[in-house]
Amino acid sequence: MNIITNIGELCGIVPKGVLRKQGSEMDELVTLKDAFLTVRDGRIAGFGSMKDCPVPGMDDEVTDARGGMVMPAFCDSHTHICYAGTREREFIDKIHGLSYEEIAARGGGILNSADLLHSTGEDELFRQTMARVDEMIAKGTGAIEIKSGYGLTVEDELKMLRVIRRIKEESPATIKATFLGAHAVGRAYSGRQEEYVDLVCKEMVPAVGEGKLADFIDVFCDEGFFTPAQTERIILAGQEYGLRAKIHANELAVSGGVQVSGIILLPRPTVRTREGFHRCRTGHRPRLGLQSWLFPFRGYALRHGDGVHQDEADSGTGVQCMYPEFSLCHGCLRHPRIHYGRKESEPDNHGSASFTGLYSLLLPDTFHPEGAAI
Repeated sequence: MNIITNIGELCGIVPKGVLRKQGSEMDELVTLKDAFLTVRDGRIAGFGSMKDCPVPGMDDEVTDARGGMVMPAFCDSHTHICYAGTREREFIDKIHGLSYEEIAARGGGILNSADLLHSTGEDELFRQTMARVDEMIAKGTGAIEIKSGYGLTVEDELKMLRVIRRIKEESPATIKATFLGAHAVGRAYSGRQEEYVDLVCKEMVPAVGEGKLADFIDVFCDEGFFTPAQTERIILAGQEYGLRAKIHANELAVSGGVQVSGIILLPRPTVRTREGFHRCRTGHRPRLGLQSWLFPFRGYALRHGDGVHQDEADSGTGVQCMYPEFSLCHGCLRHPRIHYGRKESEPDNHGSASFTGLYSLLLPDTFHPEGAAI
């Protein structure tokens, strides 16, 4: 057993049985000063005040925190870090006033990334992605969701997911894989969207499911991408293989994706997106256990203006994970740059980047049985 002693402040303590927080609950950050923490077999075994610290045994290892802080690692439950090359030239298009939708309609954006990934070998893709994972770990992240979605062919989507599986096997971080073959319509299927949906449902999903290459399935349900009906069809196909649902929705318009099902990505910082949030809140009551993400920085990256405000985060529609998201179109933001320049409190930041992220990745077993989140 490892005993960490003389902790100046132990952060991230939650009551037993609490698996998520939402709304104003995220302003709560329970800490314990002058504390100890014990670890057995890589997991938290106990914690408490230093006056109650157990006497170390002959085989115990003692780490003196010397008054430092002990807190949970960050959990990034939505990333696009498996990609080849970069798209920095598209920032010039954005500066010239082109929107995300206009860049995509010209064959840029996701399709450019798919072209780069197609021409990149699997070992090189692993090397690039592993370097990003290592950087995230060095900055304090301990659990990471990684999406596919830059393949858009059966072969390249499987290549991405094999790389993610290899990272899961070799990285000390906890890794969850999400199949996002419906990130955009593949270039070869331009003008034949329904045929591409058939490809996703009838070829990609079975290959992913039979190979046990993913934990989740995701769809970009938005204007110019996939419709609610197509999204539902793809999600149901994934559920046949035990893939849990995620949805990118309401980024570009009031897409209807929020109403489909599963774990969802909620509003973006535009007027239309705020309207979409309101409709979700008042017209379609979310299912119990729903998890939502808000990405304040995406509004700046996509030139949509300021992010979603705190009244929306407090609306009670579900857990709010609010952090930048590691993505090509953002310039690759990483933790702990969570809410710089925004109004969220430090407890809100902490909960967004750790506790609620773990819930969204179905990792409740990372909590201490008596309630301490690692």
